Amino acid sequence: MLTAGGGAVRAEIDPAAGGRLASLQVGGVERLVTAPTDADPLDSLQWGCFPMAPWAGRLRHATVPWRGRQVALAPTLGAHGLHGVAWQLPHTVRQRDSGVAELSCLLPRPRWPWGGRLRQRIELARDGLVWTLTVEAGSTMPVVLGWHPWFARPAEGDLSVTVRGQRVLETDEELLPTGEIRSVRGEEDLRSGPLLGERRLDHAVVDPRAPAEVCWPDLALRLEWDDAITTVVVHTPPEGVCVEPQTAWPDALTLGAQGWEGTGLAVRRRGETLTSTMRWRWEPLTPAA
Repeated sequence: MLTAGGGAVRAEIDPAAGGRLASLQVGGVERLVTAPTDADPLDSLQWGCFPMAPWAGRLRHATVPWRGRQVALAPTLGAHGLHGVAWQLPHTVRQRDSGVAELSCLLPRPRWPWGGRLRQRIELARDGLVWTLTVEAGSTMPVVLGWHPWFARPAEGDLSVTVRGQRVLETDEELLPTGEIRSVRGEEDLRSGPLLGERRLDHAVVDPRAPAEVCWPDLALRLEWDDAITTVVVHTPPEGVCVEPQTAWPDALTLGAQGWEGTGLAVRRRGETLTSTMRWRWEPLTPAA
């Protein structure tokens, strides 16, 4: 448990469930979708806020094209890989006090043949949090970082979401990027911060401008990020709302190998690192008269 502001803000981290943020209570209200009660939490990607490493989003056929080889990984969504491996791995707590937690996990070679390590640092304050991810390469390897929050929909009223980006990735019937980029259109255009209503979105905004915003009737939460972030994925099923900053496009490992430019895919040699930081800042909203 992390607390701030005399306990006014409370966060729970679950080291066993991928080192994810399992709960965030602000203003006495839970802001995240919490763990399912009818399934093993480690079997579910649909709760909390978890780190995505060493890749983010869908990975076509759970296969990494790498230096002339096709490296097969374990699929997690039909035939495809999803959101890396860190969310399935127990983390070791390196530090925890009232407002700071540091965790780490090895990226085991049976799941990620290049090995490596993920480190996390989460700092909680009364008005926000700062979350830093660092991957250290076990050998020369491709790497992507990201976060996958599941924001809870309000019991009454609606959420509004703002993502300041005018271009999205074109996708195929399996929601995998083709490499082409087009302008936002229709309900996927969130630049004005609309109420979500019945919008069911699942798209990747490229080159977004920070901050993105998620607003409940009583609270505004702003998501900020560093220059490593190239993409924000927006997913709005009935269960919750996801606004996912990541350092590269979904399926960047495949598209980068195909020669597409601008994917954000990074390569690190053994011992080298990729780091990214996300910040959440929140403030109460005054109900309309």
